[in-house]
Amino acid sequence: MKEQRGHWVFLGFAGFLSLAMVVGLGREKHWGESSQEVQLVAPTAAGLRTGIDVRISGLPVGQVVGLEMEPNASVRVRMKVFESYRRLIGPKSVASQGVDGFVGDHFIAISPDPQPASASLKQGAVRLPYTQPVDFTTLLEQLVETQVLLQGALRKIGGVAEKDLPVALSDMRRTMAGVNKLSSTLNREVVGIGPQLKTTLQTMDRTGDSATELMKTTNPLLAPTLKDVQGLAASTNRLLNGLFGSGWLNQVPAP
Repeated sequence: MKEQRGHWVFLGFAGFLSLAMVVGLGREKHWGESSQEVQLVAPTAAGLRTGIDVRISGLPVGQVVGLEMEPNASVRVRMKVFESYRRLIGPKSVASQGVDGFVGDHFIAISPDPQPASASLKQGAVRLPYTQPVDFTTLLEQLVETQVLLQGALRKIGGVAEKDLPVALSDMRRTMAGVNKLSSTLNREVVGIGPQLKTTLQTMDRTGDSATELMKTTNPLLAPTLKDVQGLAASTNRLLNGLFGSGWLNQVPAP
């Protein structure tokens, strides 16, 4: 009897654990929760498949549920986003393809554009613009091609430098020698004319001082003298104008 009771207790405990695991998994996978359909059109299905995650800010919010070929050979991707995350998708949201690490699992990333709770959400499928990921194969090919071109350019530069650099250095040495010679000549000339230049400048200083003293001495007398000369000239002009006006000078016979 006790063994039978223990058996049922074990089965009940195991069933309870199984039910708890199913409930926890259902909450994690959002089983039974309504979802919003989101679509995008990609030029190729590379890296895309049914069942991969749809993420917002790095957290899973849905899954890819279907891939369909369009008449122009593009691929329509249908996704289901859980309704509780619907307001994180707005008019500015953009979808792109991501990958965990360098060779990890692919996923669809949607840039968030949170909408206020009072905003009315668009009914029906939401269509998002899609940014095509970088093709690493093409990128590696371009890097290899760029490396080859760069090595060729470096070889050409090395050849030109090996040919022209000695000539340029020789010309530079001759130029520097000429500059050194000119500098020496100018130094000797400056040393030779230095005393004469100093004497000339001193003479000019003394001459300037003398002229300054002369102006200071004659300045008080110069202004009255000029005024007297100006007054004398004005009186002479008035006298001559009066004589010509009276006609007296016209009657004087020429000598």
